[in-house]
Amino acid sequence: MKFEEMKVIEKSIVPIYEKNCIDGSNFHEQVVNSRELWAALEVKTEYSHWVKRRLDDVDAEENRDYLTVVKKDGRQTLIDYIVTMDIAKEMAMLERNDKGKMVRRYFIEAEKRYRELKIIRTRSKAERRLFTDILKEVLPESQHKSWRYKQFTDLVYKHVTGYNAKQLREMYDKPKDFNVRELLTPQQLREVIRYESIIQGLLHLGQDYQGVKAILDNPAAFLPEKSA
Repeated sequence: MKFEEMKVIEKSIVPIYEKNCIDGSNFHEQVVNSRELWAALEVKTEYSHWVKRRLDDVDAEENRDYLTVVKKDGRQTLIDYIVTMDIAKEMAMLERNDKGKMVRRYFIEAEKRYRELKIIRTRSKAERRLFTDILKEVLPESQHKSWRYKQFTDLVYKHVTGYNAKQLREMYDKPKDFNVRELLTPQQLREVIRYESIIQGLLHLGQDYQGVKAILDNPAAFLPEKSA
């Protein structure tokens, strides 16, 4: 396994990655590079000795609780262990000091944020399907229909992030077919859902793209004036 296959989702005290489950199941989970955990814990023992001892201490099993990664650093061969979040928490706790407690609490909070992200991603996918179905229904059939669809999609992303889909992919060096929503935070995904819901309502009221854009760009101009 290569590090490029893992997506960084936390960069604070210890980097936390997302990848396919270590046990081979078709899901995603959070994982930690134990070498980076060792550095954050400021352990005095040499990494190779420390990690083997700790993996034994927690009864970790390869291909269930961790993966072994061999890489070259110049002429030197390094062996890293990619561990599940549960194993990382146990390894931190075994240090029995303030640093270990701090790292363990960080992992617990990161897990909460990750669960929140998974929930909002699931909701976002469902809302996206609804949004695309409505666009198919209301946009007139023409050779420009796919372009119109892209216009509405980019309108949402620009309001939420300041960039369109192509710009976001370029910023993060992602391929053309990469799902931009994977780059967004939970708060940004909520905003995407909100904007898509507003656009759906405006389309059902008969607004075209220019009308929708004008209202989103300056919503105050379309609010009825309050009576004195």
